[in-house]
Amino acid sequence: MTQAFLCSDPMVAMAFLSLNHARYDLETLRVYALGHLVPKHIMLPKSKITLLFDNDLIGKLWDIKIACLIRNKPVKIYFENRHCAFKLNNRSLQLPVDQISLSAFEKAAGIRTGIKTAKAKGHTTFLQQLIYDSS
Repeated sequence: MTQAFLCSDPMVAMAFLSLNHARYDLETLRVYALGHLVPKHIMLPKSKITLLFDNDLIGKLWDIKIACLIRNKPVKIYFENRHCAFKLNNRSLQLPVDQISLSAFEKAAGIRTGIKTAKAKGHTTFLQQLIYDSS
């Protein structure tokens, strides 16, 4: 089974792997850099998937959007006051902006994507973590 990492920029994946190389078999690993456009569909059969988006609100919303896309559960995201609103399967739900995560979304929506997320510790990106924690 391959390990698939999805991120916005290949440098993010390189920084993540520099910080975590001992945990992964580099021979079976795949990196998919999506840029800043949501693809129409993503198919990753027989893959353990980890999302490497930024540790901020936009990155967490990307986690939700991409995880739902991979699992063929399209979601629409919009803002209402200080909440993020989601429309999934003709159902609407809201989460406070400060509580947004893929896990919180899955619990509120009653779904389980089986997709992991990894976030930089103490920084917004893995590249920042690599630069500032290594000096």
